[in-house]
Amino acid sequence: MSWLAVLTVLVTLVLLMSGRASPLFTFIAVPLTAATIAGFSLEQTLGFVSHGMAIVAPIVALFIFAILFFSTMNEQGLFDPMVNWVVRIAGSSPSLVMIATVVVAAICHLDGAGATTYVITITAFLPIYRRVGINTLHLPMLTGMSAGIMNMLPWTAATLRAASVIKMDPVDLWRPLVIPQAIGLFAAIFIAWWIGQHEKLRPAENTLINDGKGAGDDDPSGLRSPEVASSRNGGSWRYSFNLVLTLAVILTLLFFPRIPSVVVFMVGLAASLLVNYRTAAAQMVMVKRHSAEALLLSTVLLCAGVFLGVLTKSGMLDHLSNQLITILPASAARYLHLGLGVLATPIGMGIGSDSYYFGILPVVVKVMAPFGIGPETVARAMMIGENVGFAVSPMIASAYLAAGLAEVDFGRHIRHAFLRTWLVALLVLLASVLCGAVQV
Repeated sequence: MSWLAVLTVLVTLVLLMSGRASPLFTFIAVPLTAATIAGFSLEQTLGFVSHGMAIVAPIVALFIFAILFFSTMNEQGLFDPMVNWVVRIAGSSPSLVMIATVVVAAICHLDGAGATTYVITITAFLPIYRRVGINTLHLPMLTGMSAGIMNMLPWTAATLRAASVIKMDPVDLWRPLVIPQAIGLFAAIFIAWWIGQHEKLRPAENTLINDGKGAGDDDPSGLRSPEVASSRNGGSWRYSFNLVLTLAVILTLLFFPRIPSVVVFMVGLAASLLVNYRTAAAQMVMVKRHSAEALLLSTVLLCAGVFLGVLTKSGMLDHLSNQLITILPASAARYLHLGLGVLATPIGMGIGSDSYYFGILPVVVKVMAPFGIGPETVARAMMIGENVGFAVSPMIASAYLAAGLAEVDFGRHIRHAFLRTWLVALLVLLASVLCGAVQV
């Protein structure tokens, strides 16, 4: 079973990164073929698929309503003043734009929700990147890198998983990682600055809005100003309403985690459609106009659910986790936690979080105990790379959301972001060793 799991993950990664097959084909054909080879019955395989679909369904719903909500706001010109202001500040250099991306993503990820961070940050900065002429592949890379560094906060899912395995208070587990996290954020900011200094700008897209045209002025459907109310004039009451509504949505996402994110966006979308579009026909035309982009990634996410469900529910990942431990030579056992810490980013691309924390971590804790290495050290070492690199992992559903919101191919996103993300993870691990958070 372990060799089949390895082969399944490798084939999936190769197909995604090579661009030879679409994600839809890859995420459906590869895991279903693997399940058939493994000898699972049709009923069992359907159960795996249902389990995986249940994992990604909330992300899919969130994506659909978030895309429609922010598309409405963008169509109404809400982001135009910010885009114009950032463009004026940045001038011909994109460094400030990319540094701002890192900072905004870190702030948004204080709630520990990757999907929320991507929706807020990438949606807001995408028109700015296009206007300045920055390669949009940098946007999900920097956003994911920043969110990954912040994903070690004590209330995030990864830290809670690790703390539950070693039976430790998550705040105590996280506290020694504060300095390494800060160093990681400074490293991400430096990378943003360095890329900005060496970035060859693309032809800028015209996102400056100065003519006061409404959202429906270029609408091929024929719904023009009498039907579609426009708030592109910054002084209009609709612009003020849209601004307050968007801030309310964002603040609710950040400070009221008990309210499902999809519900927040559903309410926001309903209110925005009612105020900005005067008739039911105009409202539905707006939804149809932006439904294509929402449908495309939703399809990919649902197909990714097939991949995740088969690998996790079939037990393939559990076998793979155990195999990773058994193939290590005995002489390397003393530094096993550091070795896994170094390789955590690529390992996390092939092993789901549950298998990583609930499968590998307990075994490594037992292996390291005779050497005097505490379980908290093992947990921190393994947490760092897996978290920093979670935005380039095919095993994390929200990673597809980041690429989709930035309108870039997921395979290209992995190729573009992997090495830089891994480098930051290694720097954070080194800082953790030097400050004593991780024992050697």
